[in-house]
Amino acid sequence: MTIQTNSKFELKHAVSYILTHKVQIVLAAIVLLGLSIRLLGITWGFSTKGPVMVFHPDEGFALMVMNQMHVKPVDFNPEGAHSEGTFYYYVTGGAYLIYKSGATLAARIGLPTLAVSHSAELVLVGRLVSIMAGALSIFLLYHVVRAANLSKTAGLLAALFVAIYPIDVIYSQFMRPHILANTLLIFSLLVLFLKTSTKANRFKYALVGILLGLSTATRYNMAITLIIPALYIFIDSVENKRTFLQIIFNVDYVILGVSFIFGVFLGDPYLFLKYSEMSYYLHRQSTFVPPHAFALNNLVADITYPLRYITYLIPESGKPFLAVGIYLSVFFALLRKSRLKLALPLK
Repeated sequence: MTIQTNSKFELKHAVSYILTHKVQIVLAAIVLLGLSIRLLGITWGFSTKGPVMVFHPDEGFALMVMNQMHVKPVDFNPEGAHSEGTFYYYVTGGAYLIYKSGATLAARIGLPTLAVSHSAELVLVGRLVSIMAGALSIFLLYHVVRAANLSKTAGLLAALFVAIYPIDVIYSQFMRPHILANTLLIFSLLVLFLKTSTKANRFKYALVGILLGLSTATRYNMAITLIIPALYIFIDSVENKRTFLQIIFNVDYVILGVSFIFGVFLGDPYLFLKYSEMSYYLHRQSTFVPPHAFALNNLVADITYPLRYITYLIPESGKPFLAVGIYLSVFFALLRKSRLKLALPLK
């Protein structure tokens, strides 16, 4: 009788806990789903034996950059990365040192370790950094939506969309800096949207600037996102009915700008310490990419790039059911306006 009573009490307590924390449980399930999908592709398209020939050509570039950094002699300047940004490679380098320390300890106490080449180890660690950043972005995005005063349903659907969005899944499975840069941007938006006192606002803008600086140090083109907090400060000043001069010469702009530069320095110190040498890579990238990647004829007439995603990357890496589910639901929402609120649940 006592055992049966205890069982009923435990079941009732468990049900009560689930109902009380259902949003957190659903969010955890979404993050776990996103993490699982990304982990499934961590070994996609490369050999465990050296030299590694990966399907994504830029991963070969990433390997070259990682091999430019050395502990002995001390040289932490990934020169080639200055064509796009270095912070991702510092994070990957730190993760690799942790992995090697753990592998050495495991070998000493007789535990099994990975029997793969040095290049394969770097690719696995680099991809794991992207995967973890991708999973973190799912969690952060929910809280960004909530901080923006939107509904829990909107936050959960935003998190679910990113968790299974094919392009995000694909880039999370590669040793590339894109996902880390996006995650830092999302983190900065979360900080920006938090409700703080007037005194704490300057600390908030400083933290936002540092995060955006690190995002820019990961991929230089993320510098354009600095306009988001700048507009936020401008709108906040207007809403608080400040004078024209107070709006234009707001000290918050200075705090944001200085902290942004400091964040870039933290993530890419050699861009400042050896600018004359690193500017070569910046110049090469700026003169090569625009006329080739963004030429008008490429954007309008050349459909080979989107076709690669449709015919190759999505079926092979992103899993076609992810794309079909998302794009059909959007198409359905556009056809049936009564269902549009399901696609955009903003209230």
